[in-house]
Amino acid sequence: MYDRRAVLTPRGVLAIEMKAERRVTLVLCLMMVAAVSAGPAAATASGLGSSPTPEKTVFQKAGIVLPHGSPGEADSVYARAPFVLRDDDGTYKMWYSGYDGSVNRMLYASSPDGIRWTKHGVILDVGVPPYNWNSVGGQSVLKIQSVYHMWFSAGYWSGGPFVYWAQIYHAVSMDGFYWNVTGVVLPPNQFWDRGMTNSPWVVRDSAGLFWLFHSGWDGSNTRIGVATSGDGISFMPYAGNPILDLGPSGSWDQSDVNTPSVIPGSTWLLYYGGTDRMSGALGTATSSDGLHWSKSPGNPVVGPDPAPAFDSRVLWFPDWLADPSGPRLYYVGGDGSTLQIGLIKNTTVKDEVPVPLTLDDTPRIAALGTVAAIDAAVVGLALFVGRRPPRRPSAPPPQEWPRIQPPGPS
Repeated sequence: MYDRRAVLTPRGVLAIEMKAERRVTLVLCLMMVAAVSAGPAAATASGLGSSPTPEKTVFQKAGIVLPHGSPGEADSVYARAPFVLRDDDGTYKMWYSGYDGSVNRMLYASSPDGIRWTKHGVILDVGVPPYNWNSVGGQSVLKIQSVYHMWFSAGYWSGGPFVYWAQIYHAVSMDGFYWNVTGVVLPPNQFWDRGMTNSPWVVRDSAGLFWLFHSGWDGSNTRIGVATSGDGISFMPYAGNPILDLGPSGSWDQSDVNTPSVIPGSTWLLYYGGTDRMSGALGTATSSDGLHWSKSPGNPVVGPDPAPAFDSRVLWFPDWLADPSGPRLYYVGGDGSTLQIGLIKNTTVKDEVPVPLTLDDTPRIAALGTVAAIDAAVVGLALFVGRRPPRRPSAPPPQEWPRIQPPGPS
């Protein structure tokens, strides 16, 4: 059974606008004139006493779907790093990382619709033999036949070349809640990720090959790389890593690129988090082979909303889901004091100012909101290990962002 993302072939972008054609509008106007001329009774009988407001479907932010927990709970400070899977029975499972002010643990939630969630608590904890991790979080799950396979990152406060470090593990489960860890599948192994491998995202292509996209840390910055495997256990890092590097000096992602979410297809699409240590947002990149990537010219494509929005300082950890109701992008938003999980999805809105239906063949999304500030962190490191670095002054936000549009299937 393939990953629910692997069947996507993102190529076109379609902003669906549900409104009447000019000729239909003209006919309705003529009918209304006739009804008014005939008097109130005729207008009532014809059902044309008032003109309906045109509507359209847009891909836009829908707010928080999984908030942080209450004091004393494992996710009381942060709820982050979501991975959502729509199961065979139509229900939804979410695995995410929770932070209580001390350590990160992996938690689990379930939902009938992917919007209303019930939390079920910790499923992978710290300090448990034989691994005795100090921190756990950042995962990707595939259901292959009846078995759930998870790739996740976990690490330690000491022992690495830069003190704390992490690597990627594999685990299996029959229900998505109780897990058996099989071992390490991707330790730090190249110069660019020698401090940490984390934030895995695994897809399985039509030939059965597993692709493990992940973040790596070299002690200063984070970048994105990939490794492949025939069995999902023994991974070979790509010699050309990192596949997505830092942006040029002065760019929005000059300091970190990380937390990949990848959709394979004739054109591969990759969402990622980026920062210049002054602000943070989401960007996209495309590839024809999954190895050679080009960042989208419109980056960043999703940015923070103005305060007091829950994502007024940072967006992070994109998580793409191909849902029957339309494309969904779960993500993490922060306001400077906490992190919570939000959603971007199709929403029907009133079309006050009709605009022509257009096709955009660029496989990316555009965004709403304004860019504000983000904690000055090595994204994928400081929050992973549960330490908050000092803040830096906020960057001046742009005045506006274009409307969000989802990638369409090929």
